[in-house]
Amino acid sequence: MQSKFSNYFRGTLYAPKDLFGETIYEKGAWVLHMLRYEIGDSNFFSVLHTYYDTYKYSNASVEDFKSVCEKISGQNLDKFFDQWVYTGTDNIFCSYTFEILKTENGSECTIKLYQEPQDYEEFHFPLEIEFQFADGTNEIQKVYVDEIEENYKFSFDKKVETISLDPDSKLLATFEKSYSK
Repeated sequence: MQSKFSNYFRGTLYAPKDLFGETIYEKGAWVLHMLRYEIGDSNFFSVLHTYYDTYKYSNASVEDFKSVCEKISGQNLDKFFDQWVYTGTDNIFCSYTFEILKTENGSECTIKLYQEPQDYEEFHFPLEIEFQFADGTNEIQKVYVDEIEENYKFSFDKKVETISLDPDSKLLATFEKSYSK
């Protein structure tokens, strides 16, 4: 009887499908990228150093990594790890509308954001919104999304031309402007 490993030396290795496929590596990299955004650069690099120093030459689990992240950042990361590591298989998908109203002193921008979840109920995440102004300048505001539907209102002392959600692609997400909501 031939073992499944005997073919290894003949150039054929049997392994579970997609054990080391693109999805595993790409999502893993995205999760680390989003964790860095969630806890901040300083905390993120401190986590990496602490995790390495603590677990070098030994085995560690995702729970061990999560524990280091929480200890260093001082944040409860249950939701983050649940939606990106343990349970969630989706990406964030949101549609949005925005309205810009002229005011006495500038403008007011109202944004309506709607998550369109598939396999995961709702995502919780920090979101940067970039406002581009008529004078050529821009400003980034950060909000925290934790509901399926969110409404935000911003006031500025200059005219808003347009907006951009997640302008630096810090999230594994798609934001699509909607004209019907």
